[in-house]
Amino acid sequence: MTVNLPDSFHRVSPKDADRIRFFTADGAGVLSCEYAFANLMAWGERYQLACREQDQRLWIFGASADFLYYPLGAPVSPRHLHAASLDLRQQGFSGRLALIPVDYYDRHREELDAWFTWQSSPDYFEYVYRTDDLADLSGQKLSPKRNLINQFLREHPDWASRELDPAADKAAVLHIADVWAQNKTDDIEHVRDDLQALSAAFDCWVEAGFLGTVLTVQGCLVAFALYSMLTAKMADVHFEKALSTCKGAAQMINRETARRLRGKAEWINREQDLGVPGLRQAKLSYAPEHLIKIGLLYPRPN
Repeated sequence: MTVNLPDSFHRVSPKDADRIRFFTADGAGVLSCEYAFANLMAWGERYQLACREQDQRLWIFGASADFLYYPLGAPVSPRHLHAASLDLRQQGFSGRLALIPVDYYDRHREELDAWFTWQSSPDYFEYVYRTDDLADLSGQKLSPKRNLINQFLREHPDWASRELDPAADKAAVLHIADVWAQNKTDDIEHVRDDLQALSAAFDCWVEAGFLGTVLTVQGCLVAFALYSMLTAKMADVHFEKALSTCKGAAQMINRETARRLRGKAEWINREQDLGVPGLRQAKLSYAPEHLIKIGLLYPRPN
């Protein structure tokens, strides 16, 4: 698929890895998963993602949705955002801006409201957890997770977890994802996109910096997780699936991934719930340390 791009933008490719990671490295525990180089690669075809570096800032543009991401790098003023939006509109694009931090909007509300209409995006808030919390599952709030894990351990004494091998495990991972997809009866478009992005992740595994964990029973895969380092201190879990017929496997792969990341990442970003009630409940049930809250800016008519 080929779409028009704004002036000086180019499609994200492996050649951009070092520069994009330069801009994301200092994001600590508050950077949106949408900037993860692994996500930009895996979802790049679906959303026609493009980038440019200008004035010590990294700009990302999603051509299929026609949104410009809030830039990384040098501080940006509302006037900068207005100028970038206006430039896009003059080129025939919408000039809409995405991934605007809620606290940024709150600080600059009066000036931004003169040029834009604000829309909060709670379905796209991101759930961030302390790695140690997910690895240990301590406390009363997380006792249901420990109970499910204990049931899994009793029923499957021959379980194991290990690093995902992209060559050897690809077929089994995609099979688990296909089984998951077959059990989905709503939001079919997102399910299809998720499968496409997962497959794309294997095609750019090394370049994108993907890593993974698999859970096995009697040597057969029952769950998997794909993740990458989003910042120097935060990992991002991009894909995670478990066979629903294997009770406790979902909780086990979550725990085992956190244990694999312990000492490497202080935080784990488990991305958004997309407004799916069950997914929101599941993410909240792990007691996130904080949410990354973002919104959209729509240009007001001239």
